Amino acid sequence: MNHLASDLADMDVYGANNEKIGEIDDLIVNSDGTVAAAVVEVGGFLGMGERDVLVNFSSLQMTMEGDEKRISVPELTKETLTAAPEIDLDATFPDRD
Repeated sequence: MNHLASDLADMDVYGANNEKIGEIDDLIVNSDGTVAAAVVEVGGFLGMGERDVLVNFSSLQMTMEGDEKRISVPELTKETLTAAPEIDLDATFPDRD
């Protein structure tokens, strides 16, 4: 199944016990064109206090539930992602738009 990167942006990510653990903010693409990681936004409430962490792209499971795409990482929990090191996209990619 193929996906457009733009279709994945802002999609919810579900982890263990079918719990929403975050939302895809961006993708990191290697120089050879392969996708290395998803930048997942975790934590916060009503847009405040969110932080970005990396999830290995190969860990993401993309399925269809009816007409809806669903992204899950069954081995992760919200606590795991919240404890993961934060990535500062502006510092890591200073030339990004």
